[in-house]
Amino acid sequence: MRTRIIQIDRDTPEPSLLREAASLLQAGGIVAVPTETVYGLAALTHPAALEALREIKGRSPEKPFPIQVAGPEDVRALAADIPVRGKVLMRRFWPGPLTIVFPGAAGKGVGLRVSAHAVARGLVREAGEPIALPSANISGERPAVTAEEVAFVFDGRIAAILDAGRAPIGEPSTVVRVGRADHEVLREGLIDRGLIDRALRGYRILFVCTGNTCRSPMAEAVCRAAVAERLGLVPDELAEIGWEITSAGTAALSGGAASRDAMAALRRIGLDIAGHRARALDGVDLRRFDRIVAMDCVQLLDIVERHPGLQADLSLLDPEGIPDPIGGGPEEYDECLRRIRAGVGRILEGLEIREG
Repeated sequence: MRTRIIQIDRDTPEPSLLREAASLLQAGGIVAVPTETVYGLAALTHPAALEALREIKGRSPEKPFPIQVAGPEDVRALAADIPVRGKVLMRRFWPGPLTIVFPGAAGKGVGLRVSAHAVARGLVREAGEPIALPSANISGERPAVTAEEVAFVFDGRIAAILDAGRAPIGEPSTVVRVGRADHEVLREGLIDRGLIDRALRGYRILFVCTGNTCRSPMAEAVCRAAVAERLGLVPDELAEIGWEITSAGTAALSGGAASRDAMAALRRIGLDIAGHRARALDGVDLRRFDRIVAMDCVQLLDIVERHPGLQADLSLLDPEGIPDPIGGGPEEYDECLRRIRAGVGRILEGLEIREG
């Protein structure tokens, strides 16, 4: 077999060359492909192609190949389960140098990735299906980072090499296994353990007003929705990665409903707190929270006086305080809500919970 060297543009790969490479894959061939980390050896996930790939790499049968997909929408067809941790990491780091090992069939994990390299992503799209893409090396040896290094080892053994220059990062991707209750960094790369842990950290935030019927439940609802949107989740999934966002009142009558005006203001932005029930701050263990956020200085001073040794980060949602809108009309409640949303945005920026 003669291995073809195909020069291809790194940033805007020529469609005709991607089609040519895809046709080689569809014929059962193996094609070396650049990614942002290292070069990989691509094959379709068909038994004969995978067996050929395993043979030329010298890879043991029990070790599965990582799979490149076109996007997160392809994960569900390959993974037996998509834990919340996986959803967060996909939104935060894909496309990019992160392989996520999801629960697979028969208890085995399946490693999936969306490359940030235009050639690798283009080839997956052109092939019309996921592709196996382990690093271009004999198992146990250093991965190739240039087309020349690939050819030195595999010339005459693979169908083609897509040459787009040196792989920018030059080291393999980070590999993280995700489950419903935990995650494990199996291999560190450019995305280090600290970045993974911070992306998957949940925070416990308590919003405090006086009666817990308008300002603090509004802030709770806004914060839950904002965090869920930024992480690519639904609010009910936040608890699975340790988030707790709740509210209380310094003079609340436990069990009371949210005020009608507060509910109406939130409905105008698509949020519903009809199920909210007020609770008194005295019944809350404040030591559990990372952030305690008061609506105005009255509650702030009340908390300090009642809990002088409190270690949580205690602050105002708005530096000037947010006045109680009770007794006002829709305009007052909408202005209160506007300031709450701005304050929540500042909190989340401070926690580095940004739009994915």
